[in-house]
Amino acid sequence: MSTQHYVFTGEAVWSKVYEGQVDPKYGHWSIGVILDPESQINYAKSGITAKYRDFEGKKYILFRRDKQKLINNKVEEFKPIPVTLWDGSSDQPFDKSIGNGSKVAVRVAVYDTRKGPGHRLEALRVLKWKEYKKPEPAADQPAAREPADTSKGMPW
Repeated sequence: MSTQHYVFTGEAVWSKVYEGQVDPKYGHWSIGVILDPESQINYAKSGITAKYRDFEGKKYILFRRDKQKLINNKVEEFKPIPVTLWDGSSDQPFDKSIGNGSKVAVRVAVYDTRKGPGHRLEALRVLKWKEYKKPEPAADQPAAREPADTSKGMPW
């Protein structure tokens, strides 16, 4: 199979798609998408092997783009994906944090690997933006303790 491109639409969760948002553990940019019904059908047809994950009782797929990847024994470097905001008639560059619940469309490349079809996130179009809000600490969580004063020796 040659590389094929798919567009999936749905609700964004856990968007980390900008420079400086690379996952330090796995070395990739990513966005979760709660796929709308038509995209669920197209996703099943695409052959992508990523499994559905759970977010607040809803199932989503995590689409990824590696910062670097070994391809044909050569390390390939990738840049963050282009992110645009659809204003109804054209795409405009977009650089604001994308909040959970934003309506998005992702373009994904699907290609052959030794382990079956792989995918790479290629572009993101924000169709309806929701502002990202940092989570508030839960009211029942204890307040953070101040560190012990160790300037006079050990605290015990």
